[in-house]
Amino acid sequence: LAEQNGNRGWGHEAAVVLVLAASQEHYVLMREERYQGWIDGGMFSMALLMALHSVGLAACPLNWDVKPSSDLRMRAAVGIPDSDSILMLMAVGHYTEGTVRVAASPRKPISEVLFPEQLVYP
Repeated sequence: LAEQNGNRGWGHEAAVVLVLAASQEHYVLMREERYQGWIDGGMFSMALLMALHSVGLAACPLNWDVKPSSDLRMRAAVGIPDSDSILMLMAVGHYTEGTVRVAASPRKPISEVLFPEQLVYP
């Protein structure tokens, strides 16, 4: 996490840091799809965050907006080839007991929001 600037004050407590990357080799022949790795990677990272949360793990997405020298150091440290782009980092760990409050929005029963007798069928 030393190469990423958005984790000061807490980054040292992250149990695991994931480096999310996308291969650009698949999009080389499609110039109009050159950003597809970031689009697909963004959707994947969103699903991963939700999946981690669903099993009770804390996760924090960390942007990867760094100088080329930092990018090269990260690639060397974790073995990412030149054909891949680092998309983001994700810190993963366990919530500290009693320190995290999560907002909750209880759902209304479906009978309060769906009135099938009012539906008009063609």
